[in-house]
Amino acid sequence: MPPPDAAPEPPDYAPEDLDEELRDFDSIIFSQARPALDEVVIRPLRAPEPEGLSRPLPGADAPRAARREEGPLLPAGELSRVPLPRLLAVLHAGRATGALSLQRGAEKKLLLLGEGAPVFATSNLPGERFGAICVREGVLRPAALSALLRALRPGDTTAGALAARGLVGPELRARLVALQVAEIAWGAFGWHEGSYRLTLGPLPARELVPVRLAPAELVLEGMRRTAELDRLREALPRETALAPAQDPPFELDRLELRSREAEMLAHADGTKSVADLVALSGLVERDALAFLVACRHLGILDTVDRVLASTRRIGFM
Repeated sequence: MPPPDAAPEPPDYAPEDLDEELRDFDSIIFSQARPALDEVVIRPLRAPEPEGLSRPLPGADAPRAARREEGPLLPAGELSRVPLPRLLAVLHAGRATGALSLQRGAEKKLLLLGEGAPVFATSNLPGERFGAICVREGVLRPAALSALLRALRPGDTTAGALAARGLVGPELRARLVALQVAEIAWGAFGWHEGSYRLTLGPLPARELVPVRLAPAELVLEGMRRTAELDRLREALPRETALAPAQDPPFELDRLELRSREAEMLAHADGTKSVADLVALSGLVERDALAFLVACRHLGILDTVDRVLASTRRIGFM
């Protein structure tokens, strides 16, 4: 074992290193100074070795595609070049199973994926702990949470203690864990600095909770909640034209779109600019752009080299 001041060896991302990856993260989370940060890990279905994760989403090489995020996707990189919503879409397309580590300065997050879907997440941010989620959802009062944490023994978790006291049943626990996973992911959607690292392989078996989040819904809702207007304008200039991507990795009829979002998606046929689509949507600019950028991350829409000629081209009087 190296001395405490020795620099850690770089991981080689082999599947058998997942246990070490989680132990290293747990050393931050499950310390006596920070007991019971998070709670349960789900054992997902075992997936075959992912293929093609280092390539763009299907349709990215279509001749008319003009512009996409650049940079390597795996096994590690910078979030400034490959943002988390884009990563989640690529990992879904590759049906990846493993651990995705995110770091920005002292902030650390870990997302576990089963067959491309997030099944668990943890963080060293106090506001993203399971207990904090319970307080925000009205399950516990702050004073009751403080008393519960003081009573925890080494190895106990907040979720386990709540369940043992009959304060959280299986259905509520699953809902709270799903909310925690989503909020941890959404909290990193706005990270424009920092890095990511992926370790592929079967997940270690721990206590099971039946949670599985749809990546497309996670990205759409996360962009709705967290996107900043200045960043959206930078990612998708108003003169850009959008059209449906070839072979999108998500079935559009299964997405939970709001009515104005669905209408805007139908208008994105390559004949209209982003400014046109925002005007047609009836949404405020920030909400319309958040949806369009999310669709680009998900591989549903692609940019085109120019606005295509069409009698359906919108005009304004």
